[in-house]
Amino acid sequence: MDSLTARFQKKVFLPYLDLLKSGYRFHPAFAHAKRMWEEKLTADDLVNGPYLEKSHIYQEGAALGELPLHEKTKSTIRKRLGGRGLWKHQTDALQLILSGWNAVIATGTSSGKTLCYQIPILDDLVCDPSAGLRAVIIYPLNALVNDQLTEWEQMLVDHPQIRFARFTGQTPNTQNDYVETLRVTLREELSDQGLTQQELQHKVEQRLAERLRADTPNRLNHREAIRSNPPQVLITNFSMLEYLLERPVDAPIFANARLKFLVLDEAHAYRGVQATEIAFLVRRLKDRLQLERLVCIATSATLGKQGDAESQRKVRKFASDLFGEEFNERNPIYGTAAEPLLQQPSFCPTPDQYLKAVEALRVNPGTEIQQHLAINVSTSDLASLLSYDNNLYHLRKEILTKPILLKNAAKALWPENPKAEEGLEALLEIVAAAKVDQTHEDLLPTRLHYFVRAQDGFHVCLHRQCPGRRDGKPAFFVSRKSDPEIPEGDCPDCYRAGRKSKLVEVVTCRKCGYLYGALQDLGPRRAQS
Repeated sequence: MDSLTARFQKKVFLPYLDLLKSGYRFHPAFAHAKRMWEEKLTADDLVNGPYLEKSHIYQEGAALGELPLHEKTKSTIRKRLGGRGLWKHQTDALQLILSGWNAVIATGTSSGKTLCYQIPILDDLVCDPSAGLRAVIIYPLNALVNDQLTEWEQMLVDHPQIRFARFTGQTPNTQNDYVETLRVTLREELSDQGLTQQELQHKVEQRLAERLRADTPNRLNHREAIRSNPPQVLITNFSMLEYLLERPVDAPIFANARLKFLVLDEAHAYRGVQATEIAFLVRRLKDRLQLERLVCIATSATLGKQGDAESQRKVRKFASDLFGEEFNERNPIYGTAAEPLLQQPSFCPTPDQYLKAVEALRVNPGTEIQQHLAINVSTSDLASLLSYDNNLYHLRKEILTKPILLKNAAKALWPENPKAEEGLEALLEIVAAAKVDQTHEDLLPTRLHYFVRAQDGFHVCLHRQCPGRRDGKPAFFVSRKSDPEIPEGDCPDCYRAGRKSKLVEVVTCRKCGYLYGALQDLGPRRAQS
């Protein structure tokens, strides 16, 4: 396996570079310009990063066994969690919702907000799986609806008596429409495999049969099925819910509804006029079903400011206005960060030791790497081994307090070591290997950010004494502003030499490849001035 930066170079930057290069065609007479164009288009000129950002590691919450849940629900959640426990913000939200109170869950991205409402809905349906709509989950985007459908499919695989469905503009009308949609999708997936039409048709039908056999029986795949046998869990968007409440053909969905849960995911997306529309939609839904109250749940990664009482009061007011329900003082629920722990005796491996260890893991993922890291503890478990690593602790506790360039984080660990950056990449790869065992929390959940600059044309300096000239030929540049210290549009080579020279943008003829100066025609305005 390649390093993180090598994978970015191969999978992201090089294809982007090929795309940029395809935008210009050069006649052989301009071989010098083509050579400089290709020389200047480098990652150093176009990419800023990678930046390393630490995600939160959350504090563990109450044990699953302590929550007032049905045993079947607990069994499903244990299977879903893969051996680890729930986080504190999850159990805080569950205790609130299971008591019949409304909740705003405002924890970060990938913090398990979905489980905060999935578990209460599941438990309610496990205790009483009778027919009728019981939960409506509203998303602002169809892509999120599709992701949520997969989440529920995994959750309800052992509960065939609980039906669920997605109802959006993409939902097919009938079973035949659903099958045809799958067929078209599979054909698109297989179209680039170089198959003949006959082979492609055979392969599509084979895959289609497999997909249909693998369909979850309690997932309703088309509108006809949803109307004839309404699901207990309906996943939709606010526009479609508006239609469902208006169209007579969709009336059967609400005929025997006993709605208890209403979820607005990504609640921060609803602002201004749209928030007012959502508020009226919620009230129409309650009026249609003659409900006095619902258990209302809002989730967002960006609502309010933790620790700011006034900000939290505004969040409660926003949620109350949106749902028409009260939200008590325990809202909003924020994540509680866990303090990193360092086992003793701790060790500080060098970059060379990490590089040797990661090479061993690439050859054999199950190999023991204590000898490579010079960590003298009696454990073969990789995650437990890394709990003795002082470098990893130092990263979590002190270095990654805010986003930082990976090379600067590496220098903070090993200031004088020329292999510092390679060593940090190797450490991150070892940490990722430890996460393969899902019973462990992430040792260092991180995001790697690259900022790729849009390429803003091709420019030439025509000054005869420009220091960037080669063999009497002019200097070319791939940006009007290559240095923050140099005025935009000035030739950087001339500027450093104390001269003033403006860059001229050049374009190529797509047919012949000749270069031309792209000079602005000021026209009548210039004449008037």
